[in-house]
Amino acid sequence: GLATFGIRTGSIVDVAVQADGKLLFAGADNYTVARLHPNGSIDTTFGTSGKVTFKASSWSKDTGRAYSIALQRIPASTGPEHIVLGGTAYAGTSARRMATMRLRPNGALDTTYGTGGRSYTDPGPYEEIIHKIRVDGQNRILAAGQIKTAAVNCGSYPDDIILARYNVNGSLDSGFGTNGLTRSDVYGGSDIVEYPGLEL
Repeated sequence: GLATFGIRTGSIVDVAVQADGKLLFAGADNYTVARLHPNGSIDTTFGTSGKVTFKASSWSKDTGRAYSIALQRIPASTGPEHIVLGGTAYAGTSARRMATMRLRPNGALDTTYGTGGRSYTDPGPYEEIIHKIRVDGQNRILAAGQIKTAAVNCGSYPDDIILARYNVNGSLDSGFGTNGLTRSDVYGGSDIVEYPGLEL
């Protein structure tokens, strides 16, 4: 069968399935999430008519967007499923930085996460993108993506792989890599983790 629902611009970039079978779709229209019942009908109890859209930051011109979605129980194991999104944000800067956002089960921003529901990571000096997120067995958020190693006007735009791990409150986990981050130059040119399985 087919189910249809609207996202203003962009496309579906990732999907997650709740324990009750409801389907969560992340869209590339800023940070958009739509929720459907298992039978494909819109879940009108979620957000506004089954959908929420948030800017990547409070900066009105921010064109950052989501790339990935995951579920995180708060508290771990027994709590309700919260929605974690990973992607990019400008947050008033000229280059994209790594961004995560957490929503409550009803689609509202979870203000206990990061700052007002959002967390930004900017290892610099150029730009970074989160392409995939997962929640590990200790309820930490693992993010994988790319970090540019040269300015965008250099002509070749080499990228390295970057991994980050976040605590439940959205802060970087200092027990992972160096201050919560690790990067790797696998190929020697441009290395990009776009859609890894990242199964934990």
